[in-house]
Amino acid sequence: VKKYNHALLSQPLKHILTKQQAVEYFQFIKNKTKNNAWLLQPIDMDIVDDCYVMYYENFSTITLSELINKNPLPLYKVMQIAINIVNAFVSLHQNGEVYEYLNSHTIYVDEQSLNIKLLPSDMLKWLARHDNDLWMLEQTAAIAPEQTGRIVSEVDERTDLYAIGAIIYEMIAGIPVFQTH
Repeated sequence: VKKYNHALLSQPLKHILTKQQAVEYFQFIKNKTKNNAWLLQPIDMDIVDDCYVMYYENFSTITLSELINKNPLPLYKVMQIAINIVNAFVSLHQNGEVYEYLNSHTIYVDEQSLNIKLLPSDMLKWLARHDNDLWMLEQTAAIAPEQTGRIVSEVDERTDLYAIGAIIYEMIAGIPVFQTH
């Protein structure tokens, strides 16, 4: 990406057709993330190949899933990353937010410091509505039973706690709790 080579992530906004819709979406995500240091921050928006694209800050180039698949994680790294994930969710839950789409693909890790950043959950909710097939393949390993309809219960903070447990298992075992085929 030529002028945004410092951006970590670009999000194509395929279903946004007008500049006004794109600007409103960008401002919405920017306002939702600005008070939470654990979330990747949007930095700009542009048009690429007739599609609006939102760019996020450059924090790390590796997801937790990629880090797990790279090499087995030593226990001290698992613990530090787990502590950072829990701290992020303490902050989110204290602000009354439920992340809902947590998995090892939505967490970015700085390999040196082991600090983490999360993809903004509102962006993930948007992706889940518009790119459902791709999204569900990555999501199912840490999805809580109430998200599948297997039990009758509201999605709440416990949904995130279930996913955190599944992610800690994945970091230790090197594989997701449930394999998708």
